[in-house]
Amino acid sequence: MYVDDFTLSELLQLKSHASKMTQFLENLLTWTTNNHTQVNSTKTKEMIIGPLAKINLPLLTTSLGTIE
Repeated sequence: MYVDDFTLSELLQLKSHASKMTQFLENLLTWTTNNHTQVNSTKTKEMIIGPLAKINLPLLTTSLGTIE
């Protein structure tokens, strides 16, 4: 079974753009393991909207690998 059609979102302030998305995604991966499902990493994407999209933020990297 796969986890399908889920969204993780986070609101960041421009001044301090310290994201916790890596931890959020790792928590989801732990949940999926505990519930005998998995995330389809080939379909997992990160989308940054707003002024932060213009900043060269580091790529989201988890145990799945680097998220596009």
